[in-house]
Formats: sequence, structure tokens, C-alpha cells
Amino acid sequence: MKKTWIISMAAPLLLGLGWSATGLAADEYPNRAIKIIVPYAPGGGTDIFSRTLADILSKRFKQPVIVDNKPGANTFIGHQAISSAAPDGYTIGMISSSTTVLPLLTKSFTTNPVKDFTPISQLVTGNYALVVHPSVPVKNVAELIAYAKANPDKLNFGTAGGSIDLVVSLLKNKAGIEFTTVNYKGIAPARQAVLANEAQITLDVIGVANEMATAGRMKFLATTGAKRDPLAPNVPTVGESGLPGFAADFWWGYGGPAGLPPAIVKTLHGAIVDALKSPDFIRQINTNGNNPVGNTPDEFARIIASDVQMWAGAAKAAGVTPQ
Repeated sequence: MKKTWIISMAAPLLLGLGWSATGLAADEYPNRAIKIIVPYAPGGGTDIFSRTLADILSKRFKQPVIVDNKPGANTFIGHQAISSAAPDGYTIGMISSSTTVLPLLTKSFTTNPVKDFTPISQLVTGNYALVVHPSVPVKNVAELIAYAKANPDKLNFGTAGGSIDLVVSLLKNKAGIEFTTVNYKGIAPARQAVLANEAQITLDVIGVANEMATAGRMKFLATTGAKRDPLAPNVPTVGESGLPGFAADFWWGYGGPAGLPPAIVKTLHGAIVDALKSPDFIRQINTNGNNPVGNTPDEFARIIASDVQMWAGAAKAAGVTPQ
């Protein structure tokens, strides 16, 4: 009884001094390893950027920062792992424009993009490259639409899930075409499927599309943004090469579970913004066809909320409903 009394009296004393159950004060964050969850397979941009950031943060915090890839279930596995983690700053994750789209596509994706995450900072924005296997006899989007209408059973569209699925649905509906959609666990596996001619079309990152087109391994038909991308200035947009008015951009950023303490958010946000000052990191981001951002948590939160509304309207217009 005496030992129990001593422990029970010590607990409130420690809490009163600002100590947590982990044994260290909150203002000493981080005092152990941080995990960055990536809801995609290794090899894609989200994975590459997260590993670079992990290395920068590890040096800054003098603690291990580990990337944990959790692909599958149309990215729901990874997103659920982020949202269900303890709000202590030791598990954060890559969230993206797909996070705002998934609830519109699949009934099983029950994570709320506004309520279930604490935004930290948007890392990059960009747009996709529409590429096809060299065997597809087309040179532009107009020819692709005509070929798809004439050959509805000959084209498999490899997708990486998330927002890409809605972009594909919008493309199909706006162009009035049909093809078989095949889901993969990330952009890298979808790319490999096209290279192997298992799929004939996909949306890839612009930097890789440039390389593959130069090597003759893919045809780079168009970019999906509202205007031409600086990394592919000679490649037209989908809108200007066969589908007027079509535009679809994407973004990636970092967030934690809901309820992440403001002080920890401030620490992580400052570290990410400082990481974006690295010339090597900026070069990597640009090479992959993206633009660095590093906005505030409040700005990022507003973008997430705005995208939820935008994609809901787009899905309604395209007749897309959760399956």
C-alpha cells in the first residue's frame, strides 16, 4: 500500500511539471523516431520526396525519421494509418489531392479529409503527363479519343488510384470514350504496366514522361494542367490538343492525425519550410515536374476544404458516384 501511495502521488507531480507519459517534456519534441507514412508503393514521387525530407528532418532533429510505405486499398490503408495514429507528432504522413477525392469514388474510404487530419504544410503542386505505349497508333489527344471510340476493347488505362481515378473518369466522360481501367498501387507500378504493354495509357509525372519519351519507351501526348508545364513547354495540354476546357492539377503535402498539438505542428511546419530551402531538394522537386510550395497549416487547410468542394462538383458533373 505504501509503494502504491508514493506512485499515485508522484504522477500528478510529474504532470504538473509538464512531463508526459513518455518521460520527457512536450517542449523537448522530438525525443524519439518519427514515422512518415506514404500511402503509395515505393518508387513514386510521394515516396522519393518523403525519403529526401526524412533525411533532412533526421539531421535537423537528430532523431531517426523513417518512411513507412503502406500502399493498397486505393490508398485507404495508408490514409487510415495516418488518421488513426496517436496525435503526438511521431506519426505523420503524406496526404495529397487524392485524399479529397477518394470519398467520392469508393464507399469503403471513410476517412474525412477535413476532419480526420491536421494539415502541416503543402509540399508541391503539379500536373500529370498523359502517356501511351508506343504501339498505340496516335500522336495527340484528338487522335487518342478517335482511336478509343473506334477500339473500345483495346485500351487499358493504368491508374494509381486516388485523384487520378477521378481525372480518368472526367476524361472518359468529357471525351465520351470507354476503356478498361486497371488499378495499381502507385504511379510507379502503373508506369511499369505501360512499359510492359499490360496497360496502354497512364498518367505519369512529367519528369519521368520526358525521359521515357526521349528514350522511345512511351509517347508523351499531353499534360493535364490548365497551362503548359515549364518542364515540357513543347507538349500541349489536354485542353488545347483535343478536349477544350479540361484541366486537372494535383498536390502533395504532409499532415498528422486530428488533434495534433499546435506547438508540434509549428515545429514540423518550420522544419518542412526550411527543407524546401535546400537547392538539392528543390532540384529534385522540379525534375519530377512539380513546383515547391511550403505554405502555412491554415493555408493548407483552406486548400483541402476548397478541393473537397471542387471535386464534389466535378464528380457530380461527370456522373461519378462512390462504388
